[in-house]
Amino acid sequence: MNKNWADRWVDALRSGKYQQTTGTLHNGKGYCCLGVLCDVVGEEFVRVGTFYLCLGSKATLPDSVCKMVDLKYDLGEYDWGQHSLASDNDGGATFEEIANFIEKRWEEL
Repeated sequence: MNKNWADRWVDALRSGKYQQTTGTLHNGKGYCCLGVLCDVVGEEFVRVGTFYLCLGSKATLPDSVCKMVDLKYDLGEYDWGQHSLASDNDGGATFEEIANFIEKRWEEL
């Protein structure tokens, strides 16, 4: 992942600006860690029925966001695909814990 974008993402996760949610990038009230990245890069969320979509995506990063920040996988996979930031987020890791991980291992992402 691009270091500049990783730093901006970490800062956003630690900012206190975002309420954390699970199972979706954004639900109108909160964001998963990946949804925070969409907001950091300036992508808009559009409400479609009961869902909020970022460039047509509900739960994974859009390809264009991945390319912009040089993130290898749309769920933030690491450890050869054995784990992902999305599953960490949905499994109870806090934004602070996820930020700490990104800060240490941004090159793997």
